[in-house]
Amino acid sequence: MATYSEIVESVRKRDYAPFYLLVGEEPYFIDELTALMEKRVIPEDEWDFNRTILYGDNTSVADIVNEARRFPMMGDRQLIVVREAQLVEHIEALEAHYGTFPDTTVLVLAYKKKADKRKAFFSKAEKTGKLFVSETIPDYKMQDFIQSAAAGKKLMLSPDVAGMLADYLGNDLEKLMNELDKLALIVGERGGAVTPEIVEQYVGVSKVFNNFELLRAVINRDAGKAFRIAQYFARNEKEHPIQATLPVLFNYFSNLMIVCYLPQKNNAAIKAALGLRGDFQVRDYLTGLRMYQTRKVYDIIHQIRMTDARSKGVDTTGTFADSGDLLRELLHFIFH
Repeated sequence: MATYSEIVESVRKRDYAPFYLLVGEEPYFIDELTALMEKRVIPEDEWDFNRTILYGDNTSVADIVNEARRFPMMGDRQLIVVREAQLVEHIEALEAHYGTFPDTTVLVLAYKKKADKRKAFFSKAEKTGKLFVSETIPDYKMQDFIQSAAAGKKLMLSPDVAGMLADYLGNDLEKLMNELDKLALIVGERGGAVTPEIVEQYVGVSKVFNNFELLRAVINRDAGKAFRIAQYFARNEKEHPIQATLPVLFNYFSNLMIVCYLPQKNNAAIKAALGLRGDFQVRDYLTGLRMYQTRKVYDIIHQIRMTDARSKGVDTTGTFADSGDLLRELLHFIFH
């Protein structure tokens, strides 16, 4: 299975595979690789002759096969790109044609759906060409990803700033990259350092009242700060819905439960168990171990689930409970 960076590097070196199956539920990486190939595989002056873009909702397997069997006109190769390939009816029938196209054809399928790797459509693709699986980045890995992506744009982000962006943008990678591009323009003349103040001013997320700061207050058992943030959320419920806050708390305490049962509770063991890279994240779990007993962590996870259900009208006689009250009740349970 090919990685994103491997495909990018090979395309830049003009080392093309005959077939690319780009598959997965995270569209950002698929779109980026597709755009790169559309731009780089065929010289611009040949685009009208040797570059064909098809769309899955009005394309058949026969259409793809017929296009892929053609030979290039006045060029070395032709590129066939099928966008939204998951919409092609009976797309898996294409597997019978793997390896039958001319060496001058480069076929790219942008298949934005989870892959069943047991099926020949996916397993044989890896043998015929390049299979890339684009997976959604878990919330707990977003801070690391944001810092890595920012570094690639010559931006310096502290863990706190990365946490603010992760909290505000979630794992919407397209929106994240747009915001990082904007920040790169803004701080380009300031040495590339992005401060909380810059994020607050230009991205629109408060450096004080956000889910990242609420979580830090919970981790450190700073009840005063946590309730101040909860009060702000209650006054600004549209921008800070409880449905965005509960997953942040749930992810942390779920991971903390895993840490509670580790035989060795040191940096290396916690990193390995949770797939973390940064020591600052490990410190949060070491702090949690000191602040919360295992039984309390279990009860908190249960209470978060109950709060989530109540926020959706379950066990509330069919009405939705006030989000501000629900969050304050949850915080009271966590701290007592």
